[in-house]
Amino acid sequence: MVFRWWVTISWWLSAADHDGRSISDDNGDGGCNGVVVVEMTAVKIATVFAVVVVDETGMIDCKPADTPMIPNQKLYIEDEADLTDKGRYQRLFGKLIYLAHTRPDIAHAVGVVSQFMHEPQVHHMEVVIRIIRYLKKTADHGVVFRRHGHLKTQIYTDASWAGEKGDRRATSGFFTLVGGNLVAWRSKKQKVVSLSSAESKFRGIAKEVVEALWIKKLLTEIGFPPEEAIQIICDNEAAIAISEIQFNMIEQNMLKWIDTLSEKS
Repeated sequence: MVFRWWVTISWWLSAADHDGRSISDDNGDGGCNGVVVVEMTAVKIATVFAVVVVDETGMIDCKPADTPMIPNQKLYIEDEADLTDKGRYQRLFGKLIYLAHTRPDIAHAVGVVSQFMHEPQVHHMEVVIRIIRYLKKTADHGVVFRRHGHLKTQIYTDASWAGEKGDRRATSGFFTLVGGNLVAWRSKKQKVVSLSSAESKFRGIAKEVVEALWIKKLLTEIGFPPEEAIQIICDNEAAIAISEIQFNMIEQNMLKWIDTLSEKS
């Protein structure tokens, strides 16, 4: 899933110059009223909707959860497992996916439960309920934009390897910062099975190169062309090394599988 606030961001960018000062700031103190408005509005909307979701599910008195999912929990379709109410599952998911537009902390968990919409089982519903319990504890959380004095673009990417117990596909994710503020994020299962952690993470990097080019084009079109190269940050040395290879004829023959990534992933 990809969630973008580009309308808000473009308005925020128009309110601040490259030094982070408000264009309409007559006092010259560097304050940016536009950012303050975005900060308050975004958090308030997220807070109100989170409370509404908890209340509508009849869980206003539930015990809060510290995390949207149990760490390292693996969900899959179990043989002969009890099914849950499909209609209720889908209604709850619809509310959660809407809220995830302003809550990147639940994006991965919502993406996981979305895989079982066609045949939800009891243990899948338990994760949905846990997400709602987490929302009760974190109802006042949301995306906040602040002035950092620059418009640098950074993309952080990571991927699991054979993390899905059902099909052993990897899950890759990223988040993008523009001017030090979070503007885009995604958590998505890869389409093919990777044979190594380096391959799964390289697939993630390849996808984020496309994201970086899109962001560069968008910022240029709205009048804020990047002044520095966009950084894509990954923690796997092998994937980074492959990304930096200058392909000559020999290296192309050695790494033919890379040429097929755009078609597979």
